[in-house]
Amino acid sequence: MQFAASPDVRLSELPLLTAGEQQQVIEWNSTDRLYGEESLVSLFEEQAARDPFATALVFEGRTLTYDELNCRANQLAHRLRAFGVRPESLVGICAERSFEMVVGLLGILKAGGAYVPLSRRNPKRGSAR
Repeated sequence: MQFAASPDVRLSELPLLTAGEQQQVIEWNSTDRLYGEESLVSLFEEQAARDPFATALVFEGRTLTYDELNCRANQLAHRLRAFGVRPESLVGICAERSFEMVVGLLGILKAGGAYVPLSRRNPKRGSAR
């Protein structure tokens, strides 16, 4: 432990990460790739096509592969389009953290809409009298 070896040094002056951990953070934050005009949906679909059986989501001990997530989001996107969702449509979503929430967000984007997160904790606007 660094603080045990240097008792006269202030805690705020001690490094929080090892040299290896610092290098890993630098690698993770290497953002020099230009994405151009690619959308989040196209980047996701590329990953799903590249490795469909890789784990895309893990939640409460359950997993969902990229293929499963892509299929569920596509089903929702087709349904949303049937209900009239088009580019620039706003679609409200009220869901707790879950597979369904991710499917919902991705499905809305695939349909061309924009999601509007809603929360049961927020009071209705204009309802105070």
